[in-house]
Amino acid sequence: MKKVIALLLALLMLTTATVMTGCSGEEKEEDKGYMINVFLASNINTFDPADGLTDEAGQRILSLVYEGLTRIDEKGKLQKAIAKNWSYKYSDKEDCYVLEINLKDTHWNDGRAVSADDFVFAWKRQLEPEFMSETASALMLIKNARAVKHGDMTIDDLGLYAPDTTLIQVQFDQDIDYMQFLENCASLSLMPLREDLVVKMPDWGSTPATIATNGPFYVKNFKRGEIMEIERNIYYYRDNEEDRLAKYVTPYRFTIDLTKDADAQLAAFDEGTVSFISELPLSQRAARAAEAVVSDTNSVGTFVLNTTKAPFNKKEARQALSVALDRNEIVKILTFAKPAGGLVGDKVWETVTGTSFRQTGGSLINAAGDISKAKSLLSAAGVSSGKFTIKIREGNPSDLAIAEYAKGVWEQLGFSVTIKEMGYVFYENPMEYQLYTDDFSTDYRNGDFDVIMIDYNQSVDPFTTLGAYSIPFAGGAMDLANQNYDLVPHIGGYSNEAYDAVMEEAFAIINDRAARSAKLHEAEKILMDDMPVIPLIEYQNAYLIKDNLVGIKGSYIGMPIFNKMKDKDYVPATEPEETEAPETTA
Repeated sequence: MKKVIALLLALLMLTTATVMTGCSGEEKEEDKGYMINVFLASNINTFDPADGLTDEAGQRILSLVYEGLTRIDEKGKLQKAIAKNWSYKYSDKEDCYVLEINLKDTHWNDGRAVSADDFVFAWKRQLEPEFMSETASALMLIKNARAVKHGDMTIDDLGLYAPDTTLIQVQFDQDIDYMQFLENCASLSLMPLREDLVVKMPDWGSTPATIATNGPFYVKNFKRGEIMEIERNIYYYRDNEEDRLAKYVTPYRFTIDLTKDADAQLAAFDEGTVSFISELPLSQRAARAAEAVVSDTNSVGTFVLNTTKAPFNKKEARQALSVALDRNEIVKILTFAKPAGGLVGDKVWETVTGTSFRQTGGSLINAAGDISKAKSLLSAAGVSSGKFTIKIREGNPSDLAIAEYAKGVWEQLGFSVTIKEMGYVFYENPMEYQLYTDDFSTDYRNGDFDVIMIDYNQSVDPFTTLGAYSIPFAGGAMDLANQNYDLVPHIGGYSNEAYDAVMEEAFAIINDRAARSAKLHEAEKILMDDMPVIPLIEYQNAYLIKDNLVGIKGSYIGMPIFNKMKDKDYVPATEPEETEAPETTA
């Protein structure tokens, strides 16, 4: 009898232990997948995709957490993302051309379904007259869009609707190249947004506590200067009742230790405590270039000049500042970059996939600096000296190095130049999360600068980049409070009627991409002769990765895609169900 009782007790203990192990195993983080320490970027100024287009480093984060209707793959091919399918036809009922886009079933990181209203809100936001959007021109073919942006119609007159939760209807007054419109939809600036969160506070994009994102990952934790944790979005195309956690997104969590600078991060990589690093210290880039994975981005590092201030109000002075800079020297400083040949980058299409606007148009900028020519231009302009400030983002070593180089060159021309790193102002709020105002973005949007360094993250359509400098398409914010309905020029104050006229001609060419591009080349030549901005370099993305990490893919703009990345050394506490996951977002 004692033996029976002992046996029963042993069985009971074994069963209990098994149940407890199973239950606790489901709660253990390691069972959800692997966690790795990475260094994607040292800083990010906003989680608002409409503002993220001026920050190449920040785009590395934003491209992980947002997903749009379409994407451009590594080979330059248009793919469906959230868009399930689309149709385009003339509607007798509406008396216009209509593009209808059906959405796939996916969700924000808080579990709410991504709906057509989220796209409609995000796009309307950019076309509101009081909202500054340098990429608004990508949407101006929509029925009444220009009149809405110019304050001549209300936002309710815009030909953009959500008839159903999974259907977007876009109306056009004329027959357009709708595939080109869908290509533009891959731009970060046209990602969906949650109206219920965006309208709550002006600085909603400063913390993940006040945002929701719909990409394969979301920012779980972010404390500026301390830590960033990027975690799998368990609602990304996933049936929570049927699908295992890693069906569509394999990694569980990335952690970035923001207390360490690039040198410390590289040391941690060499020690094996950091597995992926995509922001190498400048001093080590040349030595480590051979082991780095390098790809071209679609981002052009650029000085924007305030043309309303002296000496930038004189074309010859602007030309002199550009001519004096040796872009090859800047490339040597950064290692992972190429000299810019114009404002439009090399990966922007001339017509379709595989064609390059930059290569077709050739370089409009001499990469080699010419101090003698710069002094001659200044003499012609009657400029011999002056004081001005270059504003850059705080904590960005690349921008600082470029600014220091430019300062040294421009001081040879007789100018007194200072560099100001723009930081963040934190303010108290009743919640426990950080909120801050980004002084750099505030000054940029308000035109409060002499010279400011930004990254132009571009779409594949050259019109969007060039449109920002044409008053009809600039997308500037009107001062409606004072009933000022005048069209607003670019942030730097640039205005040229001849340039505007050529851009109008390009806009009117709808279904002939070659003819349209020819006009845009004409416009860029005018812009680069006037030189209201000084394109410097085209960035390249470069990263080091441990051998145990495999399955990383690339995007057309050079950003790594981690959705199916695997850690060969990871051993799960409980074996996941082995099922073949179909490609869901291609």
